[in-house]
Amino acid sequence: MPEDAFLQDENPEQARKRSSILPRILTIVGLVIGSGAIGAASSWFVASRALRTAEAKVEEPAEPIDPEAVRFSEMVEKGAVIPLEPFVVNLADPDAPRFLRITMTLMVDDRKKVEELMTNQTVLSKARDLVLQILTEKTSAELMKQEGKNALRQQIHQKLEGYFKEPKLVDVMFTELVIQL
Repeated sequence: MPEDAFLQDENPEQARKRSSILPRILTIVGLVIGSGAIGAASSWFVASRALRTAEAKVEEPAEPIDPEAVRFSEMVEKGAVIPLEPFVVNLADPDAPRFLRITMTLMVDDRKKVEELMTNQTVLSKARDLVLQILTEKTSAELMKQEGKNALRQQIHQKLEGYFKEPKLVDVMFTELVIQL
């Protein structure tokens, strides 16, 4: 049976419905594909922009780098610390007896020579003696302020650095400081 015969058997209304459905289906498929493409393109744009912003933030440091922190981190890699036993001393306050409890560590620049220093207690005993002399001259009013603590740290460092030739004394760090008032 020829095709024309089949189409002729169909009534004209059914043929018109059939021909009007095909453009609608093609329009819907086109819209789905188009919206998918637009969504993919916008996602790519947003993601690439966010990635560029994140890379820019990584490249630019948020805060300026503190040169003291850089120096300290370099010393940590090469150096070592020598913990000293806690000191408990009478302060030089004239009005009332006051006590200070302070624990400190000494940072030196050569990790390999610390073992030598630890076995020879002469330098460490002299260090304790000098620190005790300095501490007993201080008053509680001096040590209550940050400036007083920094001055104490510097004074101890200056007194001790002559005794530390190998390894060299780099820093004096307080790990505990309590003043009984």
